[in-house]
Amino acid sequence: MRLFIAFSLELILIVSANAVQPPMDAKVQERLQAGKSAFNDQKYPEAAKAFKDAVKLANNSCQECYLWLARSYERQGRYKDAMENCDKAISCASTDGDRAVAHSARGSMLLRQNQPNVLGEAETEFRKAIELDPKDAAYHFNLAAALFREKNDTAGLREIETFLAAVPAGPTAETARRWRDNPRRARENFAPEFSFTTLQGNTIALSQL
Repeated sequence: MRLFIAFSLELILIVSANAVQPPMDAKVQERLQAGKSAFNDQKYPEAAKAFKDAVKLANNSCQECYLWLARSYERQGRYKDAMENCDKAISCASTDGDRAVAHSARGSMLLRQNQPNVLGEAETEFRKAIELDPKDAAYHFNLAAALFREKNDTAGLREIETFLAAVPAGPTAETARRWRDNPRRARENFAPEFSFTTLQGNTIALSQL
């Protein structure tokens, strides 16, 4: 089973609900939560410090900490640091599913820079995520976003159809259909509003991320 996760990306990120995650040390969890709270309060330097603390306490092996740290740097416009921490998240991932999440995170951050010179790199990251975890349809949605922004509408439409075949209902499916009907909408707004519910019962909306 797959679920959308509550990580701060405007495009879809997912993680396997069946993945066996090692228990997180209480001190790591405490600093991670402190970072998330600061992030939600838009205190990004404070959030980054907490996530760095969590990484250190986890002996540089906490993929979630690296991804949140990358997002905190991104919000500060520190794109090089954001990319470096995405790379660290990829390096410390223990499964292909985890590596796919990190590659998609990296691709999403590149895409949000809204710079033509990084669109190809974003596309590559999403294709890598699909290669690592081909059953997760959300990566096809993300890839479609990159392709549409590259004005490769034919390829983008193929990815949208793949996504819709797996996820025919819900707010993201509605966005996918709007893109299918008019790919230009994806170029104008590639970060649509959506919400989802985790297995823990938490409802997450894009406006929270």
